[in-house]
This record gives sequence, structure tokens and C-alpha cells, in this order.
Amino acid sequence: MTAVLTLTPFYIVFGVCNLFVRQAMGIATAVWSFIHFIIFMWAKGFVETFAKVNYMADFIATLILIPLFFTPNRKSMEWL
Repeated sequence: MTAVLTLTPFYIVFGVCNLFVRQAMGIATAVWSFIHFIIFMWAKGFVETFAKVNYMADFIATLILIPLFFTPNRKSMEWL
């Protein structure tokens, strides 16, 4: 996730724009986040997942990644 976030300043400073790498890293981050959340829910239980504030923040962050996961392709970009 940190690598994906550091790409934007890197692209601004060096003027390099490789959209494919950025899309692939974003999709990999979203998949890792979904898998991590599912495993955490399975290990801790559904109720425990929503018991603490930081767990809720993780859930909200995962929800934010859902539309970003489905829209990095060209067809979705044209539709938006």
C-alpha cells in the first residue's frame, strides 16, 4: 500500500507516467486488503470485527477500495 501511495510523488518529480504499473499495484493492494479482512473476520469472529473503532476504520477503508478495484480498466474510465 505504501508503494502505491509513493508512486504519485515519484511520477510528479520524474515525469514518468506508467499507468499499467499503477493500476496493477492498486488492484494487488485491493485484493490483499479483501483477503486480509476476510481472514481477520474468520479468525476473530464477525462480532469482534466490529467491536473496536480501529477495526471499523479498517472496514471502512476496505469499503472505499471496492469501487477503486472495479474501475481501473479503460472501459470503466470511459464510462465514468
